[in-house]
Amino acid sequence: MAKIENGEKIRAAFANEPPFAFKQGNDIVGEAPAIHRETLKGLGVKEENIEFKLVTNWDALIPGLGKNYEMVCAGMAIIPDRCQAALFSEPEYITMDSLLVKKGNPKDLKDIVSFKDNPDVKLGVMKATSELNDAEAIGVPEKQIEIRPDLTKLTQELKGGRIDAIALTTPTMVWAAEQDDELEALEPFITQIPDGPEREFGSAGGAVFHEDDKEFRDAINGELKKIKEDKEKWLSLVGDWGFGESEYPPSDVTSKQLCGENYQ
Repeated sequence: MAKIENGEKIRAAFANEPPFAFKQGNDIVGEAPAIHRETLKGLGVKEENIEFKLVTNWDALIPGLGKNYEMVCAGMAIIPDRCQAALFSEPEYITMDSLLVKKGNPKDLKDIVSFKDNPDVKLGVMKATSELNDAEAIGVPEKQIEIRPDLTKLTQELKGGRIDAIALTTPTMVWAAEQDDELEALEPFITQIPDGPEREFGSAGGAVFHEDDKEFRDAINGELKKIKEDKEKWLSLVGDWGFGESEYPPSDVTSKQLCGENYQ
């Protein structure tokens, strides 16, 4: 907050994951940059004082907070393990998951559960994602899960026949399918965890902050609340990136609820 008051740059990290936050030509675009250019503007930060920093390793986003940048602006899913290490904003979207498969879905897959009792198929996921957590939680055997650092490597594995599907958020899978005629995104699904609470959506994401920056997080939440209270405003910011009515975050879905006892 002192940096904002002094007119200094605010650095926001992203991980180049379309359509959440990615580089397009010389611009940084996607759902999260669109939302948080607006929240930072509301706090008085000028456009030229927002500096986006690419972090190629998804696992490194949270550890870099407070040292290399002031916030993570990557649409990161709000899950309890992450809440232990950092502060999350309120949800800026909700989403379900989808599988990305070769055109025609040759292995007749549907969702992550499809892999649990079928030893002949392999699932590709990104490291440290909620989809990996879900696959492990429902008992997909470790030998059937292939973990890669980014979507590009996963797509190469899928097209090369080394995995049979990729599981990530629906907007990501739809975006990937639109870029490649050999691939298709299957219908969205929700993974219900045994003995866990009933889920109404797959995941919800937000911005992330260092543990010492609660005042900054709360200020961003105030601006985010204004955006979310005006659905048309929210849609105008994220609609170009494949987010619509089904991704609009309800007011009763909170980061405190999603983080559980790890909420900060």
